[in-house]
Amino acid sequence: VNMMKQVNKESSEDMVELAHTLSNLTGAAVLELGPGQGFATQALLKFHPQSITAVELSPLFRKILARESTTKAAIDSKILTIVEDDAVSLPLSNNSIDIVLGMNVVYFLHPLETYLKEIQRVLKPGGYLIFGTKQGGAKLGTADTFVNTDNNVILASMVAVGFVDCEIGAARLLTNPLTPPMYVPVVGRKEIDTTTTTTTTTTTTLKKTY
Repeated sequence: VNMMKQVNKESSEDMVELAHTLSNLTGAAVLELGPGQGFATQALLKFHPQSITAVELSPLFRKILARESTTKAAIDSKILTIVEDDAVSLPLSNNSIDIVLGMNVVYFLHPLETYLKEIQRVLKPGGYLIFGTKQGGAKLGTADTFVNTDNNVILASMVAVGFVDCEIGAARLLTNPLTPPMYVPVVGRKEIDTTTTTTTTTTTTLKKTY
């Protein structure tokens, strides 16, 4: 818990700001993968989304989310729903989510393409997926747990399952020397016209406003 406070708070909040530049969060249906203590969740609530579905496997983090005043109120008001099951099978309808985001989560999604297909299923056409990644730290973990630590491989998997406009963004919250809040977003979008096979990919720097 203490480690998450040091490495995830600022980056999670910034990821929400990034998400808002891509897809207006006000009134949106949001899927959050691995909310942890709820740093991104609390930031999301400030934009008044229609709903947040948060997938959290950890009983400790679910307990924290249930007792923290902001997230508890959101749970009580039915805006926030905490899902205990693995995101490989989501209790959500097809084409029901506007945006999916997860900070420091993609490393553990194995096999990644199976999770990506499920995320794609629940996303609305044109909906965005944002993974916040910290490759340097992830590569220090055990390889059997931290499986997806190469953003180029993550990007290729997103393209392979049919995401479009897939890009590896420039590092955000970048400082010299590096500090834990620094992260790199990997972004993709569900194709609006599923009959179109053209995909646009860039593996260097995001050229849009994000």
